[in-house]
Amino acid sequence: MIEAYKRMFDYRGRSGRKELWIFHLGVVAAGAVLAIVEHLLIKQFGVSPLQRAPWAVWLILLVWQPPMLALFVRRLHDIGWSAKLLLILPLGPLLTVPVFLVRGQAEENKYGPPPGTAPADGTRSATVAMS
Repeated sequence: MIEAYKRMFDYRGRSGRKELWIFHLGVVAAGAVLAIVEHLLIKQFGVSPLQRAPWAVWLILLVWQPPMLALFVRRLHDIGWSAKLLLILPLGPLLTVPVFLVRGQAEENKYGPPPGTAPADGTRSATVAMS
């Protein structure tokens, strides 16, 4: 999950399914914890903290969206697809299934080497591969 935040503004290269799943599951777990805390606060004080502070929802989205978008773009690259597909609005939600489930290309493509392999310059790729 930390890897996604380290590369939150990096739309180049590729990321494996494992990196996407780890980040997504971390977001779901954080959301569950926040929901439990909100429930306890409602029980204690009778009002949701989000009703008193709606800006908190936007703050959470600002923290979550940049790494998710960059990770989604890198997953599209791993499959061999262009991120320009995201600009076709009706197609966006349909891309979710392949991005989460389709295995990335095993060989180097125009977006770079497979996640977890060494690039041609000898440096280690900063992505997590799916085992």
